[in-house]
Amino acid sequence: MIQQTIHGHQRLLERTKARDEDILDILNNNAAVLLGEIEEIKFFLFYSPNDKDYKVALVSNVSKNLVTILETNHKLPFFIKQRIHRDKKEAKNKLQQFILKELAATSPKEEKLPSTKIREQQRIELKVFEDIVPQHTFSFALPNGSSFNRKGRGKALACVKEEIKEKLKIVASCFPEDKVPITVSYSLAISRGVETRTIILFKKNLRHAALVNMLSTAT
Repeated sequence: MIQQTIHGHQRLLERTKARDEDILDILNNNAAVLLGEIEEIKFFLFYSPNDKDYKVALVSNVSKNLVTILETNHKLPFFIKQRIHRDKKEAKNKLQQFILKELAATSPKEEKLPSTKIREQQRIELKVFEDIVPQHTFSFALPNGSSFNRKGRGKALACVKEEIKEKLKIVASCFPEDKVPITVSYSLAISRGVETRTIILFKKNLRHAALVNMLSTAT
């Protein structure tokens, strides 16, 4: 587990807008690319959404401490410079996959019911996907009695729009907003024990900006 040092903290304050814990999360969750190792110091390339730029983290292979953060244009060994240019796409892909995995982990889980009980739950599903990233689905439960006519959909969306906005804000931090296809579906989930049958009542494919506009007009 990579830890922080006083020197590393000072360099973070000087060279990135990201929080210490966010950088450590990236390094500790395989969301950075190992560029190489020199004299027991490992060089990692990662993408910082807060800075909208790539950074290089130096980590001690002995103490497992974050030693410092450097800009990619810093004076670095030639082979590290070459790998920075080569591995930028991989570094961003790793961050995208990490963020989507974290978001999916915070999405509501289906409740397991005894086989004798039947539950109906209406929900909104937000699917985010890109060519290089597997599709991820975030589910938002709606209040009982939600209606799925045009007016009812607007009210249902309004119930969970702050949660959806928070998800979109994080996703957009590491994806180009105009390149993220998003599918919004309103569905009725009928659960019997561990089995769930989902009926799609409404489905629409949108881009990030269109969904944000829809959320802003939801009442």
